[in-house]
Amino acid sequence: MNVTFTGYKNALASSFMKIEPKSNKGEIVHAFSCQVTNDCYGHDLNEYLLKLKRSDTPFHPDLNFINITSCSGDEYKRPDIYLNGVLLEANDKNLGVFSFCTKFLKNVVMKTKNKVANDYFQGEDFDKHLFIGANLREILSKEEYDKLTKEMVDTSVIHSRAEIICSDIQSLMEDYFA
Repeated sequence: MNVTFTGYKNALASSFMKIEPKSNKGEIVHAFSCQVTNDCYGHDLNEYLLKLKRSDTPFHPDLNFINITSCSGDEYKRPDIYLNGVLLEANDKNLGVFSFCTKFLKNVVMKTKNKVANDYFQGEDFDKHLFIGANLREILSKEEYDKLTKEMVDTSVIHSRAEIICSDIQSLMEDYFA
């Protein structure tokens, strides 16, 4: 069993504007990703996997990674929430997943420092878990890539994106229960 004291490691976060080529409409995307582990009490990863089993949504095969993105193209429309690249619908079966994500993100915000392991930072997992389906090393120039990756591991960026996504999930849940 892989146990850390925080329940996660190798956290990354970013925000960017995504433009649809056909409509030329943009949406703001906030992304958070990390490797989920069990905390010192044996929680987090075990709880995450249990919530996924009870959900009706198919998820990315790397189940020990969590990638939560919030996408909003209109300030009057609630954001869409994606978990590991799959739209997370607001329904009764997914309530446990939403609850876990909110609690998990709040715990991330409370942590004072983020550290990304060097082998993770240099490896292919670094790219594929924050932007599922995109290889940043192929898309960006070396200078752009270096600048973006430096931002993605910054603790203040991770905390602010986690807060934004948490707020978006709470907004979605308020609409669902209304």
